[in-house]
Amino acid sequence: MVSEASPPALTTFRRQTGVILQRKGRLGTGSRVLAKDGSLFETFSFSGEAGQVIKVMLSSGDFHPYVAVFSPDRKLLDESNGLPDRKNAALTLQLPQTGTYNVIANAYDRRGRGNYSLIVERVR
Repeated sequence: MVSEASPPALTTFRRQTGVILQRKGRLGTGSRVLAKDGSLFETFSFSGEAGQVIKVMLSSGDFHPYVAVFSPDRKLLDESNGLPDRKNAALTLQLPQTGTYNVIANAYDRRGRGNYSLIVERVR
């Protein structure tokens, strides 16, 4: 006899994956300025759990994107400079602890201005 129900593993996978944070924005007037290099940035936060694997994608057709993820204790976990295509900066990482994480949507250099799309999604 064949069951019509979905396998438990597939159902569990669907529940564990999905968008955690999604933002469309614009770097320009009103954006914060990074003192180190004069580039513009915006900060977003999301809740994460220890062991969770996430993918972060920052895309822009207007500027060279740079994205960074910081732990709840403000340590840099990972960053991507969008090379080689200079339109998409992406990274995948496993979260070390439960808490509130920060994602920085940044222009690679001080000339970067324009629209962007940021997505943080749970991989597992």
